[in-house]
Amino acid sequence: TSRLHGSSSYRVPWLFDEEACVVLKEFVNLKCRLMPYLYGQAVRAHEYGTPVLRPMFLDFPEDRACDTLDRQYMFGSSLLAALYLKNPARWIIICRRTWVNLITGETREGGTWYREVYDYHSMPLMVKENTILPVGKNDREAEYDFADGVTLLLSVFADGKEADVEIPDCRGKIVMKSPCRMQGRRDSCTY
Repeated sequence: TSRLHGSSSYRVPWLFDEEACVVLKEFVNLKCRLMPYLYGQAVRAHEYGTPVLRPMFLDFPEDRACDTLDRQYMFGSSLLAALYLKNPARWIIICRRTWVNLITGETREGGTWYREVYDYHSMPLMVKENTILPVGKNDREAEYDFADGVTLLLSVFADGKEADVEIPDCRGKIVMKSPCRMQGRRDSCTY
């Protein structure tokens, strides 16, 4: 559930301007389409105790640069989200992997800092390499049949790497599994 309120004042986008409403709609639609991934991560958190939102050092303990990162985090096992505040340009570090920005499609090599500029319609939301990201067809509701019409987005895969994805129903039961293995320049996925 998303909440639109402040601690002591009424804060809703339509009190600001039309662009605030448009931006909110874009990100709510994205959240709804990501529900197969998000709910799958919630099921994993329940089963294994690993939080959905977690500091970078939890997933990358060998990368010392991640020890002090406080403006970006892992959003489940496959997405890196960086906070984007009022500054027109932000420095983000991407840990040692290859990452693809889910919104722009741009690829970034890990192990370096990037100074990036975003407007209100985008953000640093990076997909980790060797990931199958399930994206639902419903962009208006958070609860729907996640496997029905799901699109499986493949991030950058290294040769010989494997990944799989499990998609739960709204009760947490796995209803779809899909493995993938990269072979040469082609991928071979079984649904």
